[in-house]
Amino acid sequence: MKKLLLTALTICSLNASAAWVHKELIDPITDFDNSFAGTIVGSNSVIISCNGDEINFVFGFRYLGEANKIHVRFDKEKPFDVTGDISTSRKGIFVEVASIDDLILGMKKHKKMAVQTTDYRGSTLQEVYDLTGFTEQIKKLKCVKF
Repeated sequence: MKKLLLTALTICSLNASAAWVHKELIDPITDFDNSFAGTIVGSNSVIISCNGDEINFVFGFRYLGEANKIHVRFDKEKPFDVTGDISTSRKGIFVEVASIDDLILGMKKHKKMAVQTTDYRGSTLQEVYDLTGFTEQIKKLKCVKF
């Protein structure tokens, strides 16, 4: 599954930068849903994908350090932290399941999302994502039921 999400990061990088895209990936034999929605800005990305009926949420970066925490801020609201598991390639943080619904709901309600973490040298990695078009694309994912 993690390889699939990293493949999704690559596919998104081939599409228009900063636009939210949806890609339907349904297994023709089993009907298993691996569809995703995402965006890429520079070398950073956000991917929300289906793993059947489950939702995965990944923040992608060039190369992460040891921290598995991401600072998130919607518009001008108070920042908050989300944690997750760092991918084996050290290029993504898989957000913990308990935080996914709140992140998606927040993204639907706001215009921008700023994220911050650190790389392997301890340097700050930041990105601001324009959420225009997010709601339209996320509605296409069958695993997102809200």
